[in-house]
Amino acid sequence: MRGVRSIALVLLAAAAAGGCSTAGGKARLYTENAVMPDMVAVLLPSNSSNDLAAPDTMRKCVAATMVALGYLPVVSTAQEEQLRLIGVTDGGQMKAIKPEALSGALGTDGLLYTDVETFSNINIGVYKSRHVVGTILLSDAKGNKLWNVWGEVANRKVTNPLDTDAIARSFVEGMAEKWVQKLLKIHLLEEAGQTAIEMSKKTPEWPDTPAAKATAIRRDLPKN
Repeated sequence: MRGVRSIALVLLAAAAAGGCSTAGGKARLYTENAVMPDMVAVLLPSNSSNDLAAPDTMRKCVAATMVALGYLPVVSTAQEEQLRLIGVTDGGQMKAIKPEALSGALGTDGLLYTDVETFSNINIGVYKSRHVVGTILLSDAKGNKLWNVWGEVANRKVTNPLDTDAIARSFVEGMAEKWVQKLLKIHLLEEAGQTAIEMSKKTPEWPDTPAAKATAIRRDLPKN
């Protein structure tokens, strides 16, 4: 949990800093009057991006926001060892395993599935884009879906295409920042944290969701 607490501090700083060119979150599924589980296994994320650091970064950020919402997220190496014992070593396998088997192995009454859809850092000098998109889905121990939330953050910067010196500086600075962050394993941490915050804004709280927030979530439900 030490890593999750550290990530929580980063999320607070990111929320204060702001400055995103685009940011948003939307609830896609919400079960009315459901009993929310308190101890939730934050499962290994499924990674649709080509960035190998994405699952671990997003998992820690999501776990940190779950704490703020009143849930007790379970994220540990011991959890991963238990998953290996039942043959699960990758986030992409999670939805193929019966929820009862996952919750039984991990000793939790809730399962949080995370999908990393986009985790990209583009830098061509004249244009820089740091873009993260993710979804989280909470189910109970039996696999009944409780809610599903989507979030996205994109920080973009365009340099004057006529200013060749500025383009060169932007490219060099962006590359240096990218590799230093990769070395420190904090690549796109700010954007991942902000995405988790955007999702938390539409995530039902435990044990009771404030009326104003519940109303906002209902407005985001798909119209049948």
